[in-house]
Amino acid sequence: MRKKFWSTARHQAGISGRAADLQSDQQDAGSDTIRAFLKTAGNVVDYLDVHWYWDWGKTSFDHWLDEPPSYGETINRIRSVCRESGYPGIGLVVLEWNVAPSDGSVSFSPSLFAVIQGNLLLDFLNNDVELTCLWPLLWRTSQKVWPEQDVSRALSLRCRRMSDTVG
Repeated sequence: MRKKFWSTARHQAGISGRAADLQSDQQDAGSDTIRAFLKTAGNVVDYLDVHWYWDWGKTSFDHWLDEPPSYGETINRIRSVCRESGYPGIGLVVLEWNVAPSDGSVSFSPSLFAVIQGNLLLDFLNNDVELTCLWPLLWRTSQKVWPEQDVSRALSLRCRRMSDTVG
């Protein structure tokens, strides 16, 4: 049986906007958008695909310590809207999620990113999200943290080192 996801079916249903519309705030969770979508396409969708990037543009270590990311309330609200709309069996997947880039996150070490990402992943697990995909693995804006993410630069440096060794 082929599964259908929000991101595909909503285009077919003529509903505009981005998946990020669902993160408007914890209380609302994009409820009106989800209701409109389900009214049009709920009978042909198996999963809602939500994209979450924690603290876009405001990510900092202090903020993470003071207010660790938690999507549980929003996940529960999305499920509640599905139930209220007559589609209690629709699953939830997060096919794009990560710590969002910011001036503060540039100073994060790979280890700190991993700890925060682990925190997010556990939050999804604890709230029965059926599938998640970390995206992207590395932000282009964090080259100060991971200069090796620039593949062309890394290859160029490696070739230069090889030519220095040979020559």
